[in-house]
Amino acid sequence: MLIADVSGSMDGSRVNAVEEGATKLIDEMITDDNDNKVSIISFGTNAKIESDWSRNKEDLKAKVDAFDSYASDKENLTNYYDAFVKANELLANYQHSDDRNTVIVFLTDGLPCWETPKQVAEYASLKENYPYVIVNAIQYEMGPFIMNSIREVSDKQFVATEGSIADAIIEASMIRLNYSHINISDYVNPEFFE
Repeated sequence: MLIADVSGSMDGSRVNAVEEGATKLIDEMITDDNDNKVSIISFGTNAKIESDWSRNKEDLKAKVDAFDSYASDKENLTNYYDAFVKANELLANYQHSDDRNTVIVFLTDGLPCWETPKQVAEYASLKENYPYVIVNAIQYEMGPFIMNSIREVSDKQFVATEGSIADAIIEASMIRLNYSHINISDYVNPEFFE
């Protein structure tokens, strides 16, 4: 699931770079070799489900291409809470499978304008209702230090600029597995050590 900030501060080259990165994500996630699906939520003052879970690349890309029309409205603010409400709505109908990861990529270039603790509570509700979901946040063009408001609504955080946003979107969509230990056992041929 891609949750993309399309507030007024995203206008111009910022939103264009996000559109390119999101298009790359769609191409990499949906291939003939898998049955992955992507959903898209845009948010500013209000959040909107642009696409339910889908494999239709052309439809998904058309939704992404519309991001710039939202960002051109300078009165469009940054409402994290409503974005997480819509994510909860999409997940309510999602058929989870234990053999796949479910990742939310939450991308924003601003702090929440609706300063209430609601976004933190909505994130907590999402994590309680859907414990299998990983929320990775991308802090876009906001400096190198992760802001607390982003840390409070995500499991892992990434920092991106216009030049790195496409790669950050792809990286944030992937799950890295951590192991407490690894045992490697292999036959060692002593002929290689003579």
